[in-house]
Amino acid sequence: MKFALLFLCLVAGSQAFSVHYDGYKVFRVVPENEHQQRVLHMLEQSEQFDFWMESRMANHPADIMVEPSMIENFKAIMELNKIKYSVYVEDVEKFLQQSAHDVNLSRDGRISFTQYNRYDTVVGYMKNLATTHPDTDRMWRKTRSQGKTCVGVDPNRNFDFHWNEIGASDYECSDIYSGPNAFSEVETSALRDFALNNQGKFQLYLTFHSYGEWLLYPWGWTSALPENVDELDSLAHDVNDAIKAVRGTDYVIGSSTNVLYPAAGGSDDYMMAVAGIPLSYTVELPGRGGAFCPPASEIKGVVEETFEGVKVYGKYIANKYSTV
Repeated sequence: MKFALLFLCLVAGSQAFSVHYDGYKVFRVVPENEHQQRVLHMLEQSEQFDFWMESRMANHPADIMVEPSMIENFKAIMELNKIKYSVYVEDVEKFLQQSAHDVNLSRDGRISFTQYNRYDTVVGYMKNLATTHPDTDRMWRKTRSQGKTCVGVDPNRNFDFHWNEIGASDYECSDIYSGPNAFSEVETSALRDFALNNQGKFQLYLTFHSYGEWLLYPWGWTSALPENVDELDSLAHDVNDAIKAVRGTDYVIGSSTNVLYPAAGGSDDYMMAVAGIPLSYTVELPGRGGAFCPPASEIKGVVEETFEGVKVYGKYIANKYSTV
């Protein structure tokens, strides 16, 4: 089965490849004290486990994908340290197959918004901008630049504002590899150039990620808060109210470092500090029981509720900056 990108990720120029996750499991673990949090941190640093979601504090869950050969070792570590765990995704490959089971291969140029679409379907919908990547790993979270050992850079740690200071890795095989230097990637440098060439024209920057139901504003490099934190926080709550009114989805609101984790080199920090965009947010979309791959039946619901939030952003900008 050929898989499609869940979202339009920054993978321009990539070569086609196919990755399978037979027997991989995702465990949800809940550390209850500092010792257990340190254990999880050491596991993350070991690069042997794929942390889909990190634990920010005690009693906050972490989701960890474990390959088949490491499952028994993982369980032993959890039990030895008395860390509560449960199976969140029984078999990642079957989960991906299920979510891509009834893909739309319409020949009339239309695309489905109630199921996941194959990459070539998305490409056709985007006016055939590319046709060479039908076999893409849906779990891939980096760019496709070739390193000395591994492929890709985390684009959201590649922006040149406090680059690689905290919450990033200089190990190129890490999922949070910040790159050999800031703006090493064509994707991040293109976004930088667009923002700087149009400096002064934008008042709001939104970057959509998954997953976790977080509505985040700067800073990601420090626990200190920006000067306009009151405005950022108030607007975020208005946005959340609109989203919640649709079907109850309730986002956690705050600065990236304080409510999630530190991660320097993010686009939201750069757009506010360097590009001069006063309102900058990262929206971590809901997992809806499927983490990075929520059930296809949730696509429309997530889009509809999120758009209600986007409309609040739009109205705020229009009212504040209108010249009429």
